[in-house]
Amino acid sequence: MIHAPVNFLGLPDEWSGLERSRVVILPLPYEHTTSYGKGTVRGPEEILKASRYLELYDEELDSEAYRSTNGIATCPSINFGPDCVDSEAVEAIRAGVSALIGQGKFVVCIGGEHTVAVGAAQAHTQFFDDLTVLQLDAHSDLRQEYEENPYSHATVMARIYDFNRNIVQVGIRSQSAEEATFIKDNSINTIYDAGIRLGRYDRGKKRFSPQDCRKPADSRFRCKRTGPCSNIISPAIHRLKVDLQTHRLCLFAPVRRPELSWLIVRMPGLCFTS
Repeated sequence: MIHAPVNFLGLPDEWSGLERSRVVILPLPYEHTTSYGKGTVRGPEEILKASRYLELYDEELDSEAYRSTNGIATCPSINFGPDCVDSEAVEAIRAGVSALIGQGKFVVCIGGEHTVAVGAAQAHTQFFDDLTVLQLDAHSDLRQEYEENPYSHATVMARIYDFNRNIVQVGIRSQSAEEATFIKDNSINTIYDAGIRLGRYDRGKKRFSPQDCRKPADSRFRCKRTGPCSNIISPAIHRLKVDLQTHRLCLFAPVRRPELSWLIVRMPGLCFTS
């Protein structure tokens, strides 16, 4: 049996070297504040494992996306020691992401709990003028503190809002009264799940069916690319036609979700081939 290399997509050396690849995967196995459903620290490892069983050809792009980016490199994970938590962890991520952006790379961070997004967003905000942070999530994560910790997974967007006021939230369906007030007082662009389902945000276009994001992925034999993430996010990016500088995936517990791996390669693929 031939075993694929242990990197994203199991790519051979010629398509996974850091110097040549325009896209890099940065695993962030950080877990410190998760309050329910532990295991996010193993998320990057499991996503990388699942990615090796994907078909590489994308019929929508009519290409193998990694070729349009001169490859996809997988960086070593950032090492979060016992004392590297909260603000120290955020700074370690910011520094690591900044170093890769400085090399001209399109950086994909995979976590790990939501807190990893703060350092990644801070690094990109420092490099790119007028950057908008698009959050696709169920929770608004705008508490100032949670369980007496300002760097909790439940405060991520509040910490990002501290240095970047251009945030857009999509799919929100769970928040506190404090967060709802914060959104109204600061006129934050928040698109609620209920509003999407009821068609409140339609502009004469066919809206997504709720069933589109509830179809389970069938991972028998070869991993397939359908599921709650790919069915919603890829069409949304096509609609928005945004200049996507980066994206990050986080708070994935160690379960086999191959469509998450495909989403990682689809996003930069859309940017480099369209």
